[in-house]
Amino acid sequence: MDNGIGKFVLRMYTTCLARDAEKAGTVYWINQLNTNQIGGTAVVEQFFMGTEFTKKNISDIEYMYRLYLTIFNRDPDTSGINFWVNKLQNGTSRKDVLYGFTGGKEWATVW
Repeated sequence: MDNGIGKFVLRMYTTCLARDAEKAGTVYWINQLNTNQIGGTAVVEQFFMGTEFTKKNISDIEYMYRLYLTIFNRDPDTSGINFWVNKLQNGTSRKDVLYGFTGGKEWATVW
């Protein structure tokens, strides 16, 4: 799995969900992306807003760390994580923060 899509899908499991990826799910998501049946933002949304992730009930800080690591494949910078955690603590939904990540310039260069 040496292509960018494969690595992206694996991060959804290993970083977002913090578990090993199962083969069937990995193949499914790679095929969905490779055939343009779904886009990267929709995949991110389904993983981060899905039951398996939301029932983990993680903190806002942990949520932000996972977003940075999963979406951008890097650790968060201090000013960035502080900005987004402040947004969350002032009422911005996690889904809206996720869209802030996938709607930005960095996402376009990573994806």
